[in-house]
Amino acid sequence: MHAVRLYFDDEGEYTGFDEGSLLARQYGKRDTIAGLGLASPVLAVGDGITDSEIAEVADAFAVFTGFIRRESVIARADHVLESFDQLRELVIE
Repeated sequence: MHAVRLYFDDEGEYTGFDEGSLLARQYGKRDTIAGLGLASPVLAVGDGITDSEIAEVADAFAVFTGFIRRESVIARADHVLESFDQLRELVIE
């Protein structure tokens, strides 16, 4: 798993994220996935425009719209998923 580190204060309130993370930069997610040398098929799933950049190095990109719906990301997607059940069906079946 690769993720951007999040920061919280002593009360548990969000205070920011690691802005130096490769994953927080344009094409950083794409470059991270490309560097892993994953075997096909690779399915990238995300809800944002930087997530959709992974489509360049994946076999397919699925946009998850269960929390937010971004038309610009949907336009780049091979699959539109509104629930985790739909994701499971796509991957398993």
